[in-house]
Amino acid sequence: MQRLRTFDKVLSFMLAFMLCAGVSGCGKTDQPNRYELSGKALFDGKPIPEGTISFSPDSTKGNDGPGNMADIKEGKFVTRPGKGIVGGPYIVVVYGYSDPKTPLFLPYEFHVNLPGGGEFEINVPASAAQSATSKTATGGPT
Repeated sequence: MQRLRTFDKVLSFMLAFMLCAGVSGCGKTDQPNRYELSGKALFDGKPIPEGTISFSPDSTKGNDGPGNMADIKEGKFVTRPGKGIVGGPYIVVVYGYSDPKTPLFLPYEFHVNLPGGGEFEINVPASAAQSATSKTATGGPT
C-alpha cells in the first residue's frame, strides 16, 4: 500500500511537470535572435565625440523585430549587451554632441538594411547641421 502511494505521488509530480513544460514551451520564447552591432559614428568624416543612435525596426518594410539604442563615445558605438538588433530594414536616428549640452547637428534620420550584427559605419554629412533630417545614408557595413 505504501508503494502505491509513493508511485501515485511520483506519477502526479511527473504529470504536473510535463503539463508545466508543455504550457511554457520548455523554456523557448518567441523572441528573435539579437546580434551585437558596433562601428564608427562620424560627422563630416570626423568622430562624433558623444551621442546616441536609435535603431527602430522599419515595419513598413516587414521588420517587426525589437528596437535598440547605442551610446556614441569618441566616434564608436556598440549596441547594448543582450539587446542587439535582428538585422533587416531599420530607421536609424543619430544624435551627436560636442559636449553634453551642445549638439553638433540636428537629429539625422535615415533608412537602411542592417546586417544581422557585425560592424557598421555611419557618416552624418555636414549638411545635417543645417537640415532637420535626411532620408538617405552615407556609409554601410565595414
